[in-house]
Amino acid sequence: MSAPPGGPSADRSHSIDSKVVPAPSAAASAGSGGKSDSAADLKDGVRWEDIPNWHEATKSLPVPTASAAAAASGGDGKSGAPNFKPSEAINRKVMLWRGDITKLVIGSIMNAANEPLAGCNIPNHCIDSAICTAAGPELQDASHKLGPIGAGECVITPGFKLLCPYVIHVVGPRCGLQYNQYGRVVANIPPNPERLRAGYINSLDLMRKNGVRSIALCCLSTGMFGYPKVPAGSVAMQAVRDWLSDVDNFAACDMIVFCTFDQGNTELYQLLMPKFFPSAHSTDTAATSASASGGAAPSAAGSGGAAAAKK
Repeated sequence: MSAPPGGPSADRSHSIDSKVVPAPSAAASAGSGGKSDSAADLKDGVRWEDIPNWHEATKSLPVPTASAAAAASGGDGKSGAPNFKPSEAINRKVMLWRGDITKLVIGSIMNAANEPLAGCNIPNHCIDSAICTAAGPELQDASHKLGPIGAGECVITPGFKLLCPYVIHVVGPRCGLQYNQYGRVVANIPPNPERLRAGYINSLDLMRKNGVRSIALCCLSTGMFGYPKVPAGSVAMQAVRDWLSDVDNFAACDMIVFCTFDQGNTELYQLLMPKFFPSAHSTDTAATSASASGGAAPSAAGSGGAAAAKK
């Protein structure tokens, strides 16, 4: 199978079958990406079409410093170089946005769910709580009927009162110390990048299966589930880059939004984006500068972006 420029075909070795519940007829209009012409929908919402895509966002951004590259690579200073060749086509299909994921007018959003898919009713507790509150009780009723599911698996439900017609509920892997009801440690779970990757790949596959062309992804497992943010961010971006490198996936998708909410994930994603989605502008800029100075063109990548969420 051929692939768009800038990366290998997607690795599906961690794919898991996903469950689906039919969405309401109103969601059919979002198959082209979740666009809405309703004034009521847009009153407090942000259309993904109004946010700069990654190619646009990197036009005037500086080359990352050595310290920034080392931070994004985990500190060794070596793996901070881009893993992929610059691809304007792929960079136009991703964006980094910080904000409330429930405010996005988009085809679908990812919800970091718990295994029973029962939702969360604790105010301001996690992204699951925020999404359930904004969508109304119907969302929890719909998702709970499809549970339980395991780490890496996902289901899809209508968005109900949300600005998006679909919600893709995915369970990420738990990590770190686990406690029982008495506060005693019962397990110490190591990071599981395979299950984390599966959560992203399966969500994207389920989006495509339902004819939805856009999705906002949260920072899966990095909140209440305790997954370390740096490796989690790398897994997320690697999964998206690989998925988009498949020509059929690429053609079926309009936009994938990396949505962050807290400052830590926002700054991390700003450093990681140039590694997995190196600027298609930077090579030309570097070559022009090198030509003017009579030197060789260095390998450069743009950094930054405007960036929403946790569990």
